[in-house]
Amino acid sequence: KAINEAVLPENYPLSFYAHHLAEWPGLQLVACAPDDAGAVVGYCLAKMEGLGRGHILSIAMLPEHRNCGAATAIMTRVTAEMRRRYSADTVTLNVRKSNAAALHVYTSKLGYELSEVLRSYYADGEDAMHLMLKMDEAG
Repeated sequence: KAINEAVLPENYPLSFYAHHLAEWPGLQLVACAPDDAGAVVGYCLAKMEGLGRGHILSIAMLPEHRNCGAATAIMTRVTAEMRRRYSADTVTLNVRKSNAAALHVYTSKLGYELSEVLRSYYADGEDAMHLMLKMDEAG
């Protein structure tokens, strides 16, 4: 919760996290910095949406721990858990249209493709890019 509030404009109450932890075990991971005695420096929160479809709700890394592969690693792990635990064949996520760095990681490194643009999706009116990963193609 603290990382979410520190780096993202959309924030959730503690009950939101508790619900997702209880409802979809294994789809929430944290990234820890080995040089900070295991301090949490990022997280990925996901859920299942119907049969075979997972959704990444939120992913965030503290700025000083970006560009080291940790976010890619936890997203890859969460995606694998969706497939293993819940037989997911598709994963979706929404990302701000202005977040070029994240869009690059999702599309170039992780294999997501643009599914649609969600107009004025965010509270501030910014559009979201709705991305989709087909697991049969990505492994």
